[in-house]
Amino acid sequence: MTKDKDQELIEIAIAWCLAWGEDLEPQTDLETLSQMQEAMSKQGQIPDTVRSYVENAQTLNQLPYPQTLEALADIAQKHSTLWESKIGLVYGGATKI
Repeated sequence: MTKDKDQELIEIAIAWCLAWGEDLEPQTDLETLSQMQEAMSKQGQIPDTVRSYVENAQTLNQLPYPQTLEALADIAQKHSTLWESKIGLVYGGATKI
């Protein structure tokens, strides 16, 4: 299965947020984040310091959408690292301002 462009962009955004961390200042330097983004866009070499964040984002993107509360609880249990991660990601746009 190939990823469409939206899925790819969401995966990059999630990896970026995970690599950024929970503080106002990034826990990973911006140059490395940019290298990660470019590598993910072009199937390049992911920097080692952010590889785990990319792998977590890819894992999350491959999970099936839970159709029941039990399925959601199962995902939370099996993927606790992803479940407990805090990210500030908004997907959408403004319709009226």
